[in-house]
Amino acid sequence: MTDYIYVDASYQRQNDVGSWAVVTEDKQYSGLIDAPNLHSFYCELYAVYQALLIAKQYDDVVIYCDNRGVVKILNRETDEVTQFIDYSKKRDSNFLHKVYYLYQDNPHIKIRKIHRSENKIADRVARNMLYNGVYNK
Repeated sequence: MTDYIYVDASYQRQNDVGSWAVVTEDKQYSGLIDAPNLHSFYCELYAVYQALLIAKQYDDVVIYCDNRGVVKILNRETDEVTQFIDYSKKRDSNFLHKVYYLYQDNPHIKIRKIHRSENKIADRVARNMLYNGVYNK
């Protein structure tokens, strides 16, 4: 049984490529992100999306994310939600809404903010995926 999941993402602006990582108690998942007009927030949101898909199979789980903005928006802890949704209409609002409603539809899943230093494994997995994806094509 998994009761925690750590997520992180990595983004390289010069190559416009991103990666995501999800780390559970017994597995590590990762991949490259292929989307137009990538940015770091989208990559972090994509990592949380992947974690939500994995977390649906468990009874109770906490997703730990080191991106304050993602956590605040998904937990409705900020007035920036409407501001970000307005901004994202130009870029990726459909995806933001998809992630948001997936989270809201699964009350057994919680998302919590952690400090970067507590997320070293997911960070390493995301950076390794990005490095391998960019330089080993």
